[in-house]
Parts: sequence; structure tokens; C-alpha cells
Amino acid sequence: MRKLFIPLLLLAMLCAFACGSRTDNGKQNAEQVHEIVIDTIAADDSLPDDVIEGAGCIYYRTKGRFVNEEPQTDVIFNAGYPYAAMKIDGELQIMKLIRCNDNFSVTVFKNKKYTVVVRVSKEEAWGGEESSGALQEGTITVTDRKGAKKKIKFYGYCGC
Repeated sequence: MRKLFIPLLLLAMLCAFACGSRTDNGKQNAEQVHEIVIDTIAADDSLPDDVIEGAGCIYYRTKGRFVNEEPQTDVIFNAGYPYAAMKIDGELQIMKLIRCNDNFSVTVFKNKKYTVVVRVSKEEAWGGEESSGALQEGTITVTDRKGAKKKIKFYGYCGC
């Protein structure tokens, strides 16, 4: 009986330590994945001409009164196709358009650090004869190289 007790005790101790090690590894993996932070593009953030010239889209975190042309201060995405700018994790990221559908309701931008998918869910014509455009609502999903994702709603417009 004594000969059987010692091996069982050793086996029980090994299992206890092995289970504890797996739990610790799981905690370490969870800590390595960070939450993506989408920042507002500030007025002093200099955007390249490729992004701000010509037709494009500007998206905001909150719904503004575009018709009354009240200034918005919470720009989160600025696109001048084929480039776009977004401030992610405290850094201004310039991305290139890599894919879109026929009516631009889904566009995908990418750089070395992030992939950004813009999905327009609601669109309404806006502007007069001199300037044509559309008010838009939808979501922006940002994914980093490690697989962390952040999805937010946007409100904004596209046009000339």
C-alpha cells in the first residue's frame, strides 16, 4: 500500500503544478492583447495632401448638424481616395485603399500596422447642384497585426 501511495502523491502534485502553469500562461496571453484606442484627429495633426485634397470622406465620432455647417471637432477618419488617415493608439496612421465594393459601401484600408474596414449602413443625398455628396452613417472596424479589434460607429459625409 505504501509503494502505491508515493507515486499517487507525486502524480497529484505534478497535476496541480501543471494546471497552475496553464492558468498563468492564459493570463499572460490575455494581457498581451491590448485594446485599440481610436483618437480624434487634432487640428495640429498635419495630414498629407494625398489625404485632404479632392473628393473624399470625413467621419466623426458624433452626429453633427452638417446641414447647418456647424464645425465638428471629433474627426476620427479622413479619406481622400486612395489614401486615408486615422489616429490609432496615439499615432496618426496613413493607410491605402486596398479593396472596395462597387458603391463604396464597404472599403478596406491597410498599412503595416492596421487594417481598417469602413461599412456604410445609411446614406442620404446631401448638397446642391454645385456640390454633390452624401451624409453617411456606419461602422469602422480597426484590426491590428496581433488580432485585436475595435469597432465604432461613425457619422459623416463624402463628396466634393
